[in-house]
Amino acid sequence: MERLPLQDMTILDLTWVIAGPMATRLFSDLGAKVIKVESRKSFDVLRSGCQRKGNKDPRKEGGWAYNDFNHGKLDISLNLKSEKGREVFEELVRISDIVVSNFGAAAFKKLRITYDDLKEIKPEIIVLNASGLGDWGPYSSFVTFAPILQSMTGIESIVGYEGEEEPYGSYPPIADYMGGLAVCNYLFAAVEHRDRTGEGQFIDLSQGEGAVSYLGHVLLDWQLNKIKRGLKGNHHYSDGAAPHNVYKCAGKEGKWCAIAVTTEEEWKAFARAVDPSGSWTGSDKFESLGKRIENQKELDERVEEWTKLRSREEAARILQRAGVSCAPVQSAEDVLYSDEHLRAREYFREMRFPCSEKLPESFLVNDLPFRIDGKTGERGVSPAPEMGAHTEYVVMSLLGKSREWYDAAAAEEAFV
Repeated sequence: MERLPLQDMTILDLTWVIAGPMATRLFSDLGAKVIKVESRKSFDVLRSGCQRKGNKDPRKEGGWAYNDFNHGKLDISLNLKSEKGREVFEELVRISDIVVSNFGAAAFKKLRITYDDLKEIKPEIIVLNASGLGDWGPYSSFVTFAPILQSMTGIESIVGYEGEEEPYGSYPPIADYMGGLAVCNYLFAAVEHRDRTGEGQFIDLSQGEGAVSYLGHVLLDWQLNKIKRGLKGNHHYSDGAAPHNVYKCAGKEGKWCAIAVTTEEEWKAFARAVDPSGSWTGSDKFESLGKRIENQKELDERVEEWTKLRSREEAARILQRAGVSCAPVQSAEDVLYSDEHLRAREYFREMRFPCSEKLPESFLVNDLPFRIDGKTGERGVSPAPEMGAHTEYVVMSLLGKSREWYDAAAAEEAFV
């Protein structure tokens, strides 16, 4: 792409962990200048996870997830509690389109980065705070991470196996990724509103409410039918498909395929593919979706008798050709190195590190999950910067501060 669509946009990024950094990285990939603010006393905790072997200081080099969510950004170290640190922050607000954070409601207000604070500096500023449970309300002060949000919002109550009472914790932390996508959506809407009206605004984004919005079918089923969908394992949440499960396949232990059959037409296609003679698919037990749900245990056993004689790839190939939804259950290794579809679409990008004794020498990181005019992003990407790597550049080049001013501010611990 000769010109990236957001290259005239500047975002002041005070986010950490997943939801905020994921969103601002997507903006960065589309050309926005993203200035990430950290503090050596309180840096992004994601830096410490999944580090390369031999890395002893995550402030200098973050781990895989940190690099994935923060490459392409400028990084400054700033003490918002110092006088000159606050001065730098306010000048950065003046040159920014958006200020985005994901602090708890109390910290957001204590640091004086609310919309009421910042619109005095720049009236058209857009401020978004993606806190766990919102800027106000009985639970707004709760300390939350993804497992807590997933429990409070009902997600965990539907993750587990049929017949068991104990719900399973869901992984990965899907509430964080839901929050990241919500940040993107609402910021784009706010930018569109500002471009049309000239007005800034505050977006009070509750990641918990964002997670609740993904449970519409569960909430609606209770309101309309008074049906409490319990733990379903891999079966369809509302008994809308059968077979609907993951099934063991031939080969080494841990090889599975997923199959989902929803309509009667798909069932007939499935039956022709796995049981041409109709020896068992023709049974009255399986003549309708309701019957298949009623006899789902036996149905799963019959299906697995067929899948266990075939590799996961062969099972998927046969059923897909028949028009039935089926795919191999892939591992992280499969997705990274063996998935021909992702390879053909050039989804992963290589992040190569400077030569050192640390291993591995490179990471594969995510590209944008969409294409503009069929084009991908740059195939090679640089690692995320070490903490404070661009402090001097931002303060002196972008804000125009003198060397004398910078040194005096540094002496007053404005950049710690």
